[in-house]
Amino acid sequence: MAAYPWIVPHKRQGQNLDDFPHLNRWFEEIKARPATVRAYERANEINTEPTMSEEAKKGSLRADGDGREELTGYCISFTTPGEPRSRVTK
Repeated sequence: MAAYPWIVPHKRQGQNLDDFPHLNRWFEEIKARPATVRAYERANEINTEPTMSEEAKKGSLRADGDGREELTGYCISFTTPGEPRSRVTK
């Protein structure tokens, strides 16, 4: 069950779960569980704002030669106690 959130964005990642019948069966079973349904309904109530602004997206994406966008060299580094919780560096 802990792996379920990692599978949820499979379409955005270009994966077709029909290619993985056992994984697809498991995914659909977990998706139908009442606790999973409640959790995702609650998340939709809580997460009403985008996690990244359009301006921030522009700074972290660049178009390649094919017109597709890809992430640039940003990374998040976690710090020691007393410092900011995380920072984004380029």
